[in-house]
Parts: sequence; structure tokens; C-alpha cells
Amino acid sequence: MLRQFSTVLLFSFLLVCSSCKQDYYTKLRVGIPVPELSSLDIEGQAVDLKEFRNHYVYIYFWASWCAPCGDAFPDYMMLNDKYSKLQYKDAEGFVFLPISVDDKEAKWRKAIDKWELNFEHQWCDLKGMPSELSERFQFDKVPSSLLINPEGVIIGRDIGFSDLVWELKERVQ
Repeated sequence: MLRQFSTVLLFSFLLVCSSCKQDYYTKLRVGIPVPELSSLDIEGQAVDLKEFRNHYVYIYFWASWCAPCGDAFPDYMMLNDKYSKLQYKDAEGFVFLPISVDDKEAKWRKAIDKWELNFEHQWCDLKGMPSELSERFQFDKVPSSLLINPEGVIIGRDIGFSDLVWELKERVQ
């Protein structure tokens, strides 16, 4: 009897935990306004995501220790060079926003130099991972991403390069 009760209790616990994990990832989903975000840029200045209202924004969470992040940057630099200069039907432009989750400024800057990242915007909160940033934006791995519309609403989550190109092409005048 005790063994059967233990099995039922364990199953119930696993079911509750799995639904918690599912709820965690569905709270910040497509159609939800993006949370507020302030960080530090490469110059050490405080910056705010609100500065990019009226733009499509692709937030790309990455880290210096993430090899797949580094492998993807050449494609994203090419995409940024092309799509940041185009006219959009319902937006002033496109912003590629790489946000590092590194906890050491030296590692962050070294990765920027190593991968020759020349994005106009480079942010890092220098708090590592997990952090308030990863909890607020609900990611537990890098790379992770969000595509935000000009009104600040999430229109894509963890979409890769090809899907991002398709999304942007659909919105170009």
C-alpha cells in the first residue's frame, strides 16, 4: 500500500513539475509585450530597449564561451548589414541586438574582438547566467533569441537565421 502511494506521489510530483516547466516557457510567448530591458553597451553607457520602438528588433542572447554563437555571427553580420538599411512597411528599420550573458567584461570584449563583431549595438549586463535577465526573458541556454515588432510585441521566439530572413523579407517595402 505504501509502495503504491509512493508511486502515485512521485508521478504527481513529476506531472506538476513538468507543467511548471511548460508554464515557464509559455509565459513569454509570441503575442506578449516584451519585458523592459536596460543594460550596458560597449561604451559602458546605460541603454534601454525602448530606444528601438518603431523598429523590428532581433535580440540575440549569446556568450563568449558559446561556440555555436560564434559560428552564427558571420551570417548575422551579413543579415544586419543588409536588413538594417532597408525600408519597412510598418517600421523605421531593423536592429540586430546581441546581448551577451557573460559575467566578465574582459571575456565579453575578447569575444567581440575574436569574432570581429562590428554590430552598432553590443550589450551585456555582466551578471552571467542564470540571472535576472535570463529569468525575465525566460531562456536557459544560448543562443536564444526574440523577434520584436515595432510596437514592442514578441513575434518570434528562438527563430534561427533562415526564419529571420523570411520574416524580414515579408516586412520590407
